[in-house]
Amino acid sequence: MELSQVRQLLSRTARPLSLSVVHREKYTTILCDELYRFSRGLVGEDRAHWQHHVDTCTEAHLLRCAGTGTLLGFQFWRRDTSAAVPIIWGGKLRFSPEIRRQGVHLALNLLALDGMRRQHAQHAPVYRVSLCNVFGFQALRPGLEAFVPPRMPATVAAVVSAELNRFVEENGFKMCRSTGRVNVGQDALQSPEDLPESFWGRPEVAEFRTAGLSGSELSRPATLSRLNDCFLVWEWSNANVAAMRDRLYAKLGTA
Repeated sequence: MELSQVRQLLSRTARPLSLSVVHREKYTTILCDELYRFSRGLVGEDRAHWQHHVDTCTEAHLLRCAGTGTLLGFQFWRRDTSAAVPIIWGGKLRFSPEIRRQGVHLALNLLALDGMRRQHAQHAPVYRVSLCNVFGFQALRPGLEAFVPPRMPATVAAVVSAELNRFVEENGFKMCRSTGRVNVGQDALQSPEDLPESFWGRPEVAEFRTAGLSGSELSRPATLSRLNDCFLVWEWSNANVAAMRDRLYAKLGTA
């Protein structure tokens, strides 16, 4: 989905948004200070750890209130062209509560794909790897033919397994090799009591709680802990692109 299309869609959200794309060479100290202050208000994280992760990314999508310019969210991205196939990695994602649950993250995913395809041949397969907490997992998972490491088809594992290990090491994370769970070094700011019972009944939440655990299940506190994030991997096939686009339009009420 092209930048102009995404901008048009985001202008129709409940609070109209403006979108800018900033490449790594434009990561100024002033910008990073602003983004870290915003991030720290949502998630507890050491500045050095935060900055190290940001510096591994190749671009950022910034979301501001269209009327005031107030920062309301961002997502960092990393285009990896050194692997066997192109891989898009999702970096830090922070949204103000008022712009959540409107499909904004879906629009940014499709924009990141468009950028990668412009950089590479249209026919080349492109993979997407997201390191998710439970909220990101349940937002991205529906409708996708996707996999949760370490359980992946051999063809997919051959493409991404070594890259997962490299990503973890470069970002200073800690991954359990047997379960695929990742400690990302952040604080969880919500407790199970903050969430409605309907949240815990969602099939995507249930899948997150059991993925890679050989029949066991994370407790509710452990589910929210950032000690137990997991990877979600998918190919940007035509079916997956269509599924995400359809969900985006449904959330925005756009035909």
